Amino acid sequence: MIQKFNSESVMYIFIDYLEDSLNQLKESLKENPNDFTLGQYYSFVECLEFLSHNWEKASSAGLYYNIEEKYHLE
Repeated sequence: MIQKFNSESVMYIFIDYLEDSLNQLKESLKENPNDFTLGQYYSFVECLEFLSHNWEKASSAGLYYNIEEKYHLE
């Protein structure tokens, strides 16, 4: 049986997933830049920004930093 989580737990898990995925995508873009991976990257950044601006517990969930600065592509 699949474990069910409450909505707050899901948000914490989702933020962790997005941050892990962004770190992996950033490395992937350094090795093999392509439009698909870049699109994923920007979409995930937008998701984090949406959560940080719209969820009241975002900063206690770890979204207290400048997302665009942290995940800026060089």
